[in-house]
Amino acid sequence: MQSHNTEQPLPALLLVLVTALAGSFIRPFGQPVQQPAAQGYLLAGLVAAPILYLVLCLYGRASAVRRQPGWFSLVLAGVLVLSAAMELLQCQRFYNYVLADQLSLFWFLILALGVAGCAAAYSVRALNRVSVMVLVLLALSLLLLLVSVAPQVRFENLLYPAAPLAQAGLGVLARTVLLPEYLLLALLWEKETPPRTAFRRGYALVLGVGFGIESLLAALAELVLGAAGMQQSQPIYTIARLGGISVFRRLDAVHVAVWLLLFYLKLSLYFWAFLWLVRKALPKVRRRTAGLAGILLILCVFGILRGFPGAVGAYLVQQGLLWLLLASAAFWRKQR
Repeated sequence: MQSHNTEQPLPALLLVLVTALAGSFIRPFGQPVQQPAAQGYLLAGLVAAPILYLVLCLYGRASAVRRQPGWFSLVLAGVLVLSAAMELLQCQRFYNYVLADQLSLFWFLILALGVAGCAAAYSVRALNRVSVMVLVLLALSLLLLLVSVAPQVRFENLLYPAAPLAQAGLGVLARTVLLPEYLLLALLWEKETPPRTAFRRGYALVLGVGFGIESLLAALAELVLGAAGMQQSQPIYTIARLGGISVFRRLDAVHVAVWLLLFYLKLSLYFWAFLWLVRKALPKVRRRTAGLAGILLILCVFGILRGFPGAVGAYLVQQGLLWLLLASAAFWRKQR
């Protein structure tokens, strides 16, 4: 469980980057269908990115020079259980949305949790190596998507709203989403990492690439779909279905396969981090016991989210807890 201390900063950074990109391609179904125009989305990014960068750098610096309390590890582990259940629900809905032959819920849970459990059984080095492969596949998928839809790009489809600031305000909430993997970066990096340079550069890379790809995809959806793209629940998947190269007219299956790899990697990271946090706060708990408890908790929360329509407020609970955990770093005791 201490293998993360021997890791170099770059592989862990790539792992966080790849998992953070999952929501850029598969839009969470909990978000409102009505989205801002690409212009407002870009303006919102200019406001949200510096805010997130500042608070995350402060958190990273506190993680390097202060001691994380035990309650922080347990609360963050609980947030990871909630986040894993939300990701399970998101992936199951997306899977049923894009495929005609739906996989039964039982086998879907067996597959998803089985992959996460097997990944957590290895050290975080295994996740780091897989993240490099997935990042390469994602880059190829994005390039293929751009090439396949290029003939359908129409610059006259770009919208110029009369109130760009109002559009930007509509997109600020979507842009200021705090992802659990942002907080996990401090756990994945060794203590000897220079705090002022490594965390600043690391979060700059993660946020810069993430916001850049989100902006590119928002502009691409509008260039292809026009105003109709703002009403699509999954606009990137919609344009993936429209694209084609020569006789290959249905390339969306290739893109969906890569996007699902992002989901499995994210779920595996959450489960591994849950085990590490629980055993860090409660050293006497066995790894197998923590793993079984984690799976049962994830299944219970997944069942609640799936069975009760009012559970859509789980997103607000997740974000509220993450922001509180982030703010609590200012009150941690300094290491001696």
